[in-house]
Amino acid sequence: MTTSLPRRIARWARQHRRPLLIGLTGAVLAVGTATLIGRAAGYAHLLDSLRAADLHWLPVCVAGQILAYLGYILAYRATARVNGGPRLPFALTTWIVGASFGAYAVANAIGALGVDYWALRRTGAEHHAAFTRIIAFKTLEWAVLSSVVAILAALVLAGTGPEVKTEVVLGWVIIVPVCFVAARWVTSRQRVERMTRSSGVGRARRLVSDTISSVVIVRQILGSPRGHVEAVGGAAIYWFGDILTLWAGLRAFDVHLEPIALVLGYATGYVVTMLPLPAGGVGGVDAAMTYALTLVGVPLGQALLGVFVYRFFTFWLPFLPGLVAGATLPAAYVRLPEVPHPAAGRT
Repeated sequence: MTTSLPRRIARWARQHRRPLLIGLTGAVLAVGTATLIGRAAGYAHLLDSLRAADLHWLPVCVAGQILAYLGYILAYRATARVNGGPRLPFALTTWIVGASFGAYAVANAIGALGVDYWALRRTGAEHHAAFTRIIAFKTLEWAVLSSVVAILAALVLAGTGPEVKTEVVLGWVIIVPVCFVAARWVTSRQRVERMTRSSGVGRARRLVSDTISSVVIVRQILGSPRGHVEAVGGAAIYWFGDILTLWAGLRAFDVHLEPIALVLGYATGYVVTMLPLPAGGVGGVDAAMTYALTLVGVPLGQALLGVFVYRFFTFWLPFLPGLVAGATLPAAYVRLPEVPHPAAGRT
């Protein structure tokens, strides 16, 4: 007997209760954030900006996200196969990345990394190998972005860039070099050998060892960029596509921002995504990026509207496709063990 349509809808709602609840919560947070910031910006001004919006920039937002997804896929699969890791096919990696973005939408960044980690484990990678590659992947992304941002911040301090608030540039100029020096110090051969020998000492010591091993992988990639073009290039494409999406969202509201100011404002606001905020950081990320853009010269109202366009394409639009990809992961579960994996003795 055929199940009635209302029953099928009710069953589907029960199965997807948590994602739907998180999506609803995210919508409430987004509206609340817009209301609070909109009050400060002036509702009349916001309405005028909305009426004058140039929708021709929206396809550029779509193009930016396509580039971002492409870059993420390339960097993920290239980092995964370093030192004999699994050689993930492009189509299968796309599937995994879609589910990862869906996990980010319904959970947080840690949930997204959990999907990436699970995929590597399913290919035959042991726990520590999978963990170090995932941490290396995210560290590589931030190393590529932060190095560019630090250089741009130094140019601003030297007086060759646009006028930007001092608090925006100082953090990047000071913290990024310190992080790179610290990474070089902890990955010296003696310290790496000492930490890897102590792998069985305890969970905390092993966590430190795995983290150092992930930094070693990043140092290996950045130390030979020509040999790891897909990894470094993929990370660069990811950031370029995401920044392009924000730029187009701002241009829709007639914001003309110099590239250096745009990158500094974007990176400063994006730092919030490193926190394990629920529901993809809705509300927190929106507010942080809006405020960061005002520090590089964007009026509050236009910054708010531009960020909400950006977040629509980076969070809300991929929400349902991400859920679909997550629901179809059992099919990927079957295919992942067949992936060539030299380190596991499978070619």
